[in-house]
Amino acid sequence: MRLTELSVTNWRNLHDTVVECDAPLVVVHGDNGQGKTNLLEAVHVLSTLKSFRESRTRRWLKHGEAASGLRGRVHSPLGVRQMSWKWRDGVRRLEMDGASLTDLSSWFETIRGIVFCPEDGAIVRGEPERRRRFMDRAAFTAHPGHLSSVMEYRKVLGHKRALLQHHHIDMSQLDAFDVALAHYGAVVIERRISVISNLRPIFSTMHREIAGEEEVNITVRVSGIDSAESMDVSEIESLLFEAITGKRTHEIERKQVLIGPHRDDLHIKMDGHLARNFASQGQARSIVLGLKLAEFNAAKNRGDVPLFLLDDLTSELDMGRRGRLVELLRTLDGQVWVTTTDPKYLGNLDDIDHLNLYVRDGQIIC
Repeated sequence: MRLTELSVTNWRNLHDTVVECDAPLVVVHGDNGQGKTNLLEAVHVLSTLKSFRESRTRRWLKHGEAASGLRGRVHSPLGVRQMSWKWRDGVRRLEMDGASLTDLSSWFETIRGIVFCPEDGAIVRGEPERRRRFMDRAAFTAHPGHLSSVMEYRKVLGHKRALLQHHHIDMSQLDAFDVALAHYGAVVIERRISVISNLRPIFSTMHREIAGEEEVNITVRVSGIDSAESMDVSEIESLLFEAITGKRTHEIERKQVLIGPHRDDLHIKMDGHLARNFASQGQARSIVLGLKLAEFNAAKNRGDVPLFLLDDLTSELDMGRRGRLVELLRTLDGQVWVTTTDPKYLGNLDDIDHLNLYVRDGQIIC
């Protein structure tokens, strides 16, 4: 996949413009606060339909505007496509080649993206929810249908949580929710385990390329089930249902859902210790970069190459790690977008086909 043209309208502080960006490496540079990350965010929204900064769509718009739009010309395995994202008065509209699109699978068959940003260090050092979101995003990149399984699970989870707040609980309804949670939860768990198993060896290699000698490992910790990695989805469903019903009395007493993939975690270990307890900020960033590069390379191995987006690449990476990362970026067989205050931080790029985009006060200068 390659984004060869990008158009932005009423987006953050950016001037309305059309950018030709047909290059394997796009370097977006300029001083802080000028709009570099706003441009990268536009690329991310076009490729994932989400922002990596702000979930409320209205905040993406230029101040005082009621509508915004992004358009992209995308070269994909399906050919050249014109993609359009529009938002007006709270309603999103997607178009492909001028026709309205409601089937998101078609969108993501054409364009997808993986992003790394400074806040991603929280995947390592933050709460388990950040690691669960990483697993689900990686599983979605590998299997777009994973999103619907997660949504179904969350819907039933919300219903059960509401039921547990009642003074008198309908036990037959609780039984039905537990059956559904075990069913959808097993699918979510199996896909998380599958994608992490695929990422594990690639992650170890990518991290070693960036950080050097530190040994890392990743495993999925499944609440209520031991050794789930060796099970198929039906076995996971059976044991998950058993674990859920075994906690029923405690769940009713505490009015909480105590078992399920909403309580799972990704254990990231560095030299045998949990990284969330011992990793420095720089080490955490190296770990996350390794995870994101592993996700990218796993997609490439499947013949599906997403865009790779890096915000503030040079922040908090020492010179050695930064140099090794830039060398890795040279080998990626896909389009890479990078933001930095100064392209010199990326080293000599004379031998790389790249495009420099300078951003000043919201204006994009090629």
